[in-house]
Amino acid sequence: TLGCPNSSRLIFGAPTHPRIVRAALTIYTSDDSGLSWAARTVVDPAASDYSSLAWSGDRLALLYGRSDETRTVFEPDNISFVLLPDPC
Repeated sequence: TLGCPNSSRLIFGAPTHPRIVRAALTIYTSDDSGLSWAARTVVDPAASDYSSLAWSGDRLALLYGRSDETRTVFEPDNISFVLLPDPC
């Protein structure tokens, strides 16, 4: 979870379907201190897992595991890095 630099909005990245098959890595935002989360952007529709967020200037940097195959047990094929527009 990462905070916006000029507001109280929080940002979180996670797969949309984390319980059975980890897929559709999505950026979520919260404007109520994390009580509820709204889906903002699907970053990668493929199988994905843990992610890390950081600010890189005025853009959101995202590092995450990714797989070209959807399996019950997630095994990453590579680590991906993307710079995203500011969701704040």
